[in-house]
Amino acid sequence: MDLPDLDPTIVLATVEALLLGIDEDQVNARPRFAETVGDAGEPWVFTVTDELQYAIASATPQRLAEVAAEIIHGAEPDDPTYEADPEFALNALTGLLIDLGGLARRALADGNRVYAWVCL
Repeated sequence: MDLPDLDPTIVLATVEALLLGIDEDQVNARPRFAETVGDAGEPWVFTVTDELQYAIASATPQRLAEVAAEIIHGAEPDDPTYEADPEFALNALTGLLIDLGGLARRALADGNRVYAWVCL
């Protein structure tokens, strides 16, 4: 799913903080938080923390929709990602988090980790 002008390191840190009830500074200090994998230029692949992988895998779709709403409604008024169409952004982010939850569950079942892929 494509979300314009979305920095995955910021959004994933916020998602992890909200799901786990911790401060984003704690998330940023975790091992595997947004470390770049390889150095091949664009696209970029970032690591996702194990804690986020477990938290998002165990979250219900309803909880993920609540987290998406907290992020969208907490956005700065001049944030270009959300100001054009907040309802689209909310639906897109909710869908993305639900898809990520499914991916995280499958990865855990197979003994794998989750990564974020970014391309400008």
